[in-house]
Amino acid sequence: MLARLDRSNLQYTEALMAMAETLLERMHGDGYSLAEQALAPVRE
Repeated sequence: MLARLDRSNLQYTEALMAMAETLLERMHGDGYSLAEQALAPVRE
């Protein structure tokens, strides 16, 4: 997760999005899935 962040220009929202992305990746690795429609509002 830390590799995705620019430590010299870190915004709170960027940290939250990086954590959410890491959570989704771990869930996917554990066999969980979410429909693209469910993720669309978060990605926009």
